[in-house]
Amino acid sequence: MPRASKSTRSSRPRWHWIITITWGVRYMETVTASGTCAPLPGKTRQEMYEWLYDRTVREAEATNAYVLFFSLEPDELCRADGAGP
Repeated sequence: MPRASKSTRSSRPRWHWIITITWGVRYMETVTASGTCAPLPGKTRQEMYEWLYDRTVREAEATNAYVLFFSLEPDELCRADGAGP
């Protein structure tokens, strides 16, 4: 399973993620979570979405949550040699 720890030292590329969920009928609640992760080789974007959705819903203690926003992008802004992404 992917790791969400910022302190993990790994040769795997790190990905930055943001997810916003909302739930409730009469009183709507919204939560945005973000972080970085280093998925294991072979993981798909869909698997990462499902894992991060489940994690966020569980931590927010939400029920029947809907996703308002999701982003998963490489965390590295430029290569170590100073060249572009």
